[in-house]
Parts: sequence; C-alpha cells; structure tokens
Amino acid sequence: MGFWDSFGRGDRFKFVNPGDMIEGEVTGLSATDFGGTAELTPVLTIRTDQGDRDVTASQAVLCARLAEQAPEVGDWISIRYDGEASSARPGRSPAKLFTITVKRRKASPDRPSDVPEAWQGSDEPF
Repeated sequence: MGFWDSFGRGDRFKFVNPGDMIEGEVTGLSATDFGGTAELTPVLTIRTDQGDRDVTASQAVLCARLAEQAPEVGDWISIRYDGEASSARPGRSPAKLFTITVKRRKASPDRPSDVPEAWQGSDEPF
C-alpha cells in the first residue's frame, strides 16, 4: 500500500451522480472545519450494510435540509442526491439538490417517533 492510499479513501460517502444514495442508522454527529480552513460543517456517521460511512454536509442545500430534519443518533436516515438545479445565479454553480427522509428512533415531547411503538428502544432494524 502506497502513502496516498490511506488518503481520500475510506469511510467517507460522496454524492457524485444523481440517484446516489446512502441510508442507515445515524451513529454519530460531529463537525469539521477542514483543518481550520472553513466554518464548521456537520458530519453524520451512518451505519450502512457496508459499514459506517461519514457524510460531510458541505453542500449548502444538504446542510439546510439536514438542519430542517435535525436527525439525531439512533434515527434512521436516507439521503439521495437528485442532481443540480436547472438554474444558478450568474457566476455561481447550480445548487445540488437532495431528498432526505428521517425516521425517529425515539420519541420525545417535541419529536414524535416515525418508528412503530413496538420497535422503539429495541435493537430490531427499521
């Protein structure tokens, strides 16, 4: 294994083509500033059938949609890249569009669960 083999590979999930999708249980929430070169950006760790993968919400639309849904550890999430917007401001790239679905693992007074009551608190898959 060469020096560069350990960089740019690994557990990060990248949205490249329309239809690219990741889904699974949210196992971690963190943030990165890319080594001090940017503002804090959310990072979700998602347990998939292929293992834990990190999704960095560096796209403005993805970050906004995640903030709207506010997934928490234990929730099931699906993130699909839908492609680019048909228009953009002059001098700017078109926005990348995403569809996000969150199913709540645990209910709280301000967050109802989308998971059947029998599964709440169990280790059964959604």
